Amino acid sequence: MAVCELCGKDARLMPAMIESTELEVCEACGTFGKVKAPRQQMQRTSKPVVLPEELEQNEIMVDNFALMIKNAREKLGLKQQELAQKISEKESVIHHIETGHEPPMVLARKLERALHIKIVQHVQEAAMTKGTKSGEMTIGDIVKVY
Repeated sequence: MAVCELCGKDARLMPAMIESTELEVCEACGTFGKVKAPRQQMQRTSKPVVLPEELEQNEIMVDNFALMIKNAREKLGLKQQELAQKISEKESVIHHIETGHEPPMVLARKLERALHIKIVQHVQEAAMTKGTKSGEMTIGDIVKVY
């Protein structure tokens, strides 16, 4: 049994629309609104874990990416606002990246194409795998700490 969201009584609940709000209410409180058909319980299925795209591709940003982006933008005679419009992003995003905030790989690729520079590099597989003595990777090998 669960607690009614309207009166607090421990009872069997049903979904109801009461004053434009959907609530889980007991049978008595259901008379104050329109009772909906009970929800069907969804069965949970296990799905395989999918690693983020950045981890699968073994790519990292070069160390001086912020300076490279700023210099390339200035070389092309673009203001931050103009570059932002060119790649369909906000000006503040460009500002943050140029001050050292690492962009997601998708955005880094956009910047590479727009500025004709290379700021993403591939990492050798051996350099990425730390793991335990048994060779398995741990969560510490994957998590990026800021």
